[in-house]
Amino acid sequence: MPPINLTWGVGGNAGSRSSGTVSHRPTGLMTGPQNILLGYTLIMDVLMHKLIRPIVYKVIPRFVIGLILALLWNRYVNVSSYFSIFGYAFFIIGILFFAIAWVSYLRLDGLKFNFLGKKSDREGKKKRKFRFMMADFMSEEPSPLDDLDENEEMKANFIANLAAGLCFLLPAVVSLIIKH
Repeated sequence: MPPINLTWGVGGNAGSRSSGTVSHRPTGLMTGPQNILLGYTLIMDVLMHKLIRPIVYKVIPRFVIGLILALLWNRYVNVSSYFSIFGYAFFIIGILFFAIAWVSYLRLDGLKFNFLGKKSDREGKKKRKFRFMMADFMSEEPSPLDDLDENEEMKANFIANLAAGLCFLLPAVVSLIIKH
């Protein structure tokens, strides 16, 4: 795209104006029709039954961890039992899972987080070579999480975080609606 010419006031004088150019470069984040296309591909991947088992495998531990956090909140923070566990703890945990899903969506969209200049684990990870065969495990099916590439794993994380967030947010919203 060509640069966009902008004019803005400088210093508070209405008569003094300066002109500047701002180049419009794509940032890597998708907007508009590309965003809809990403949602369509997510739905199609789930409907292809390739991601159903990994999503279920990822949702169950997230749900158990969230449930443990809610019970710990009810035991140690909500000592006087002023607040309902469904109305408050589930709501906070559901919002937390939606925030994690949003970060997963940004990663799926191409945003990479580089904390303190560290290289990502996947860049430096080498494949392990097994020196011996384990005959006991020859008849078992391979884990569905091992067959996923990086993009499919990010999709499974995104959908699992959304599902876990819904598992906590729906009872919280229903509890708050019934209460008021």
